[in-house]
Amino acid sequence: MKSTIKLLKPYFRGLPLILALMVGCVILANRYLRYVTPMYESTTKIKLADLQEGVTANNLFQDLDVFSSKNKTAVEIEVIKSQTLIEKVIDKLDFDTEIFRVGTLRATELYDDRPFVAEVELYNKKYYGKKLNIMVLDNENYNIQLHENDTTYSGIFGQKLEIEDVLKLRLSLNKTLLNGKKKIDLIGDYAITKWSKQGLYRKIYGNLDVVAVDKDVAVVKIIYKNNRPEKAALLANTLAKTYIEDYIESKYRTADVTANFLDNQIKNVYEKLSQSEDNIENYKEEENIINLRQETETDLRKIAQLKIQQTNVKMSLDAITELDDYVQKGKANFLELAPNFEAFTDLLSTEMVKKIKELQIEKTELLLVYKPQTEEVKTVERQIDLYKNYFLESITNTRKNLEIKYKKLCSDIESSRQVFKPLPKKEKALKTMDRDFRLHEKAYIFLNEKKIEAEIARAAKIAFHRIITKAEVPRKPISPNTVIIKIVAGLLGLFGGLFLMFLYTMFNTRVEDIETIEQNSDIEVLYAAPHLRKVNKRKAFFQGEALRMEMQGLTKDKSIISFTSLKNGQGANFHAQELAQTLNEQNRKTVLVNIDKKASEVAAPNTMHIDTSNFKNQTYAEMQGFFNDLKNRFDVVLINNEQLKTNFISTVIMKLSDKNLFVLDSGKTYAKEIASINLARDKYEVGHMAFILNNEGYRPWLPIRIIKSILRLFKRK
Repeated sequence: MKSTIKLLKPYFRGLPLILALMVGCVILANRYLRYVTPMYESTTKIKLADLQEGVTANNLFQDLDVFSSKNKTAVEIEVIKSQTLIEKVIDKLDFDTEIFRVGTLRATELYDDRPFVAEVELYNKKYYGKKLNIMVLDNENYNIQLHENDTTYSGIFGQKLEIEDVLKLRLSLNKTLLNGKKKIDLIGDYAITKWSKQGLYRKIYGNLDVVAVDKDVAVVKIIYKNNRPEKAALLANTLAKTYIEDYIESKYRTADVTANFLDNQIKNVYEKLSQSEDNIENYKEEENIINLRQETETDLRKIAQLKIQQTNVKMSLDAITELDDYVQKGKANFLELAPNFEAFTDLLSTEMVKKIKELQIEKTELLLVYKPQTEEVKTVERQIDLYKNYFLESITNTRKNLEIKYKKLCSDIESSRQVFKPLPKKEKALKTMDRDFRLHEKAYIFLNEKKIEAEIARAAKIAFHRIITKAEVPRKPISPNTVIIKIVAGLLGLFGGLFLMFLYTMFNTRVEDIETIEQNSDIEVLYAAPHLRKVNKRKAFFQGEALRMEMQGLTKDKSIISFTSLKNGQGANFHAQELAQTLNEQNRKTVLVNIDKKASEVAAPNTMHIDTSNFKNQTYAEMQGFFNDLKNRFDVVLINNEQLKTNFISTVIMKLSDKNLFVLDSGKTYAKEIASINLARDKYEVGHMAFILNNEGYRPWLPIRIIKSILRLFKRK
C-alpha cells in the first residue's frame, strides 16, 4: 500500500498541471468546434415491391429470366446508388451552384438564406469546382475575381456579366429574403462554386449511403450527409421519388416493348399453328386415316379372330389327315379297322359307319347259311364296298377341303399383317406433326397470357415501391460530435499531463523519504525533519532532536559537528542555526561557524563568519589547529559548511569534524546525487557521517515550483 501511494504521489502533486492541460485541451476543442463545418444527416426509408403483391415488370419475365438474381434488395440498392439515377436527381435540383459567405476563418455555405441567386455558365472546364470570389459593394454593384490577386471584374445585379472564354454570370437579388423581417447584411465577401455533372455526382456519391434495414426485410434506407440540413433532406427525398418514378417509367417502357414484341410473336406463332393443323389434316386425307388408333385396334382384333379360326382348322386338318392315313393304310382290311372318328363327326358319316357295321353283321349271318359265292352274300359285299368307297372318298374330300380353308386363313392373316407395315411411319409422322402442333399451341397460349400481363402493366402506371419514411430537415449535426470531441480532448489532456508527470518523475527523481536514501547509500539517517512552518513546532522538534543527539553522544563536550549540503537552500543552514539556538537555550556554550555565508543569512547568537579565502594559504595542520582552538573555547562547535559542489574546502572541513551531518532536502535533492556523496566520503575518507532529511514528504505543487524556478532564474539574471 505504501509503495502504491509513493508511486502515485508525483501525480497527485502534478494534479494542477494535469487539470490545466485538460482544461486547455477542452478550450481548444471548443475553439475548434466553433469554426469547424458541421455535417447534417437525413434518412429516407423505401419499402421495396413484393413480387407477390401485384403485376410488376419482373413478372413478365419470371419464366424466361434464367439468370435472375435472388437477392433483389442488393440489386435495388445498387440501382439507387447508380450514376444514371443520381444524375437524374442532379437535373432536378440546383446543387450545381454553391454560394458561400466568406468569413475570417471559414466560409459558410448558403442555401435557403442566399441573399442572391447565381446563374453561371462556364466556358473553361478548369473552373469547375473552383471558388470564384465575389465582393458585394452595395445593393447594385459587385466585383468578381477568378483567383486571388487576379483581375477584378465589375458587375451589376440583374445584368449578365460575360468574361471572354471563361464564364457568363448573372446575379439576381433575393428580394423576398432581403425584404423580410430579418435584416441581412448584403455587403461582404462571397464565393461561388460551379460544379460539373460528373464532379457533383462524385461529391454526392461520397456522402451517400444506401443500406438495407435487415437482410430478410425488403426495406432500404437512403442516408445523405451535407453541411446544409436542407440539402441533406431534399436530396434524400428527391432520390427516393426519382427512384420510384424511374421504376414506373422503366416498367412502362418494358411493358410497352414487351407488348409490341408479343404482338409480332403471336402472329408468327399463329401462322405456324395454322400450318401445323393443315399438315395434320392433309396427311390424314392422303393416308385415309380417320382414327389411327381405333383402326389399328380393329385390324389387330381381326387378325386375332383369323388366328383362332386358323388354329381350329389346323386341329381338324391334323385329325382328318391322321384318319385318312390310317384308313388308306388299312383299307384292304377296312372292316377290321377301328378308326377314331373324333375329327369326322358329321351325321352322314356316322350313319354310313353304322350301315357298314350292320351290313357286316348281315354278311356274317348270311355266311352261316350261304356260301361266300352266293348271290345274297355278294350283294351284301357290294353294298359294303359301295359304302366303304364313299366313306373313303368322303374322308379324302374333307381333308382337301380343310387344307384349302387353312391355306385361305393363312393368306388372309398375312394380308391383314401387311396393313401394319406402314404403321410406324404413319405414327411417327403423326406424332411429329402433333408435337409441332402442341408446341406452337403452348407457345401461342403462353404468349397470349404474357400479352395480357404486359397490357395490364402498361396500363397500370403505378409502382409497388413506397416511401414509408420521408427525410426531415435535421436539427443537430452528426459531425463533429461535440460531446465526444470534448471528452477525447479532456482525455488527451489527462493522458498528456500524466505522461509529462511520468517523464518528470522519471528524469527528476528526488529524495522524498528515508527509504530512498537507504536504497542509494549505506550511510545512516540520523533523523528526518518535516516541513516546519510554525515557530513553536520548529522549537519543539529541535529540542527533541537535541536531546536524542545528546543521548547518542553526538553533542558531547568538545565536539565539532558540521552541516553540509550539496547546494544552498537544501537545509544545512536551517538545521545548523536551529540546533545552535536550541543548545544555547540549554545553557551549553555553543558557537556556530558559518563558512562563506553572508551576514544576512545567519541570525543565531554566538555565530562567527569565516571566509574560505582565509584558508587558501594555510596547511591542513593549521586549519586543524584553528578548529581545535574553537573546540577548547566552546562546548560544541557547529559548522555551517560550504556546499559540497562549490570548492575543496568543504571536504577538508568535513575531514576535520568529529561528526558530519549531510542535509538532503526532499524537494530539491535528486536521488542520483547521493552517489556523489558516497564517492566523496570514500575518496577523502570522511568518517562519522550521517544524513539528515529536510522537509520529509514535502513537495510543493509543480506549478508553484515552476513559478519559483522562473523567479530564481530572473533573480540570477
